Amino acid sequence: MKEQDKRFVGSWWRAGDREHQVGGILEIDDVGRCRLELVGSLLDHHETQVLVHGKASGRSITVLNASPSNGGQTVIGQEHTETQVLRADAVLVGIHMDSEDDAVFDSMWVSIANLTTWAGRSAFEKIDTYEKDPLKFKRAEFKFEPIEDIAMEISERSEVVHFRWCMRGNSIQNHGSYREYRVREAVKVEVRADEPRNWMGYWRTVGDVQDLLTIATQGPCLASSLELKIEQDKGPAHTIDLHFHSGRTGPSADKADIDKFLFLLSDLEIDRVINQWIKLKDTIGLPLNVLLGLDYDPSGYYENQIFNAASAAEGFHQALRPNSVSLDPGVHESIVKEVKKHFSGDELDWIRPRIGENRPGLKQRYMELAKLPDSEAVIRLVSNVEVWAKWLKNARNAIGHLNTGELDKKVPEAARFRLTYITKALLHLVIMNEIGVGEEKQREAVQNVWWFSSKRFEEAVRASI
Repeated sequence: MKEQDKRFVGSWWRAGDREHQVGGILEIDDVGRCRLELVGSLLDHHETQVLVHGKASGRSITVLNASPSNGGQTVIGQEHTETQVLRADAVLVGIHMDSEDDAVFDSMWVSIANLTTWAGRSAFEKIDTYEKDPLKFKRAEFKFEPIEDIAMEISERSEVVHFRWCMRGNSIQNHGSYREYRVREAVKVEVRADEPRNWMGYWRTVGDVQDLLTIATQGPCLASSLELKIEQDKGPAHTIDLHFHSGRTGPSADKADIDKFLFLLSDLEIDRVINQWIKLKDTIGLPLNVLLGLDYDPSGYYENQIFNAASAAEGFHQALRPNSVSLDPGVHESIVKEVKKHFSGDELDWIRPRIGENRPGLKQRYMELAKLPDSEAVIRLVSNVEVWAKWLKNARNAIGHLNTGELDKKVPEAARFRLTYITKALLHLVIMNEIGVGEEKQREAVQNVWWFSSKRFEEAVRASI
C-alpha cells in the first residue's frame, strides 16, 4: 500500500449524525495504529468506543472504537479554535458500518512477509540458452505456467485457507523495436468461511498462518495489505482496506534470507500441518505467545529474554506433558495422608503447598521436554541436555526471584548470552516435531540455521564439565 493511501483528508461525523461534520486528517502508521486529528470535536472528554464515519479520497471510511487522545487543543482569543485528536482500534476504508459487529464480510485477503519466498514456486520459469561454449551466454527466455491455488479446510473453524498466486502488471510499454512487460508476482493468504463474519472474524486464522511463517523463516513475518471482501451478485467483490494494530510487529527484513528458513511449503503436507499447527496453538496457549514475542519484540534486557524463554519452556511442558509426575500417584497420595495424621492447623497449612504438587522439578521438566523432538537434533543443538536444563532452571529462578548476582554465579558468562537463543531453538524443534516436520528437517535446522550458536554453546558446556 502506498504512503498516500495511509493519509486521508476529509470530513468526519459520529455514525448516525451526518449533519454534524468536522474536517480532519486520518493518519495510519506502518504497524496499523490510527490517529484522527479533527478541526473541531466529535467526542466528549471521557467518551470511548464511539463509531465514527468519514469521507476522504472519494471513499467511505469507518473508524472503530474511537476515543479522545492527547494532542487536542482549545484556544480562546481573537478567534475560538478547537482541535481534537482521536485514537481508534481500527479503520475500514471503503464502507460505512452501522456497528462493529456487522457480519457482512465474506473473506479476508492478506500479504505476509516472506510468504512468496517460503511458498517456493513461481508461475515464471527463466530458461537460459548458451552457445557451445558453456561460458558464453546467448539469451534468456521466460515460460509462464499458471499455478493452481492451494486450499486447506480448517474443520474446527468452518473455514478454508487459500494460498493464492497473484499477478499484478503495468500496462504494456511499446518501444518500437521491442515491447516491455512488467509483472509482480506475490502469494497471498485468503481465509473464507461458510457464512459472512465481522471485521475480525478471520483474523485469528490469519494470525496463525503469520505465526507459522515466523517460526518457519526465523524472523517476524509482518502482515500487510489487509483486505476484507464483500461478494456481489454481479462483478468483482467489493474490497475494503483494513488497518489495525495487531501487536505482531518487529524488524521484518526487506529481503528474505532463505538460508535461515527451517522448512519450506514444499517440505510439508500443508493441509495436515496447518490443522495440527492450529490445534497446537490452542493446546499450548499463552506460553506459545511468550515464545513468539521473542521474535516479534526482540528488544530489552537479556535477562528478560532468558526468563521469557524459560517460562515458555515450562508452559510447553505443562501443555504437552500434563500427566507428568515426580512420584507414583499412589505413593504421593499415601505420603500426603501420612503427613495429615501428624500435623494440623498452621503447621499443615505451611506443609500442604510443599507436598501437594506431584510435578517433577523444573530441571526434570526441561529434560522431559527435550525428549520430544528428534534426539540427534537436540544433542547437536544443546550438546548436553542435563547441563542445558540445569542452567535454564538456575537462570529462571535467579531472575524470577530477583537475586542480584545469582545469575552470574549459577550460569557461566559464555552460556548466559546464548541461553535464550538455544532455548528458543529447542522449542522450535518441539513445534516442528508436533506439527509433523520430519527428523531430517529437524537435524538440518540445527546444522544450517543454528550451527554457530550451537557450537559456541557446546564450548561453554565442555568448559563447565
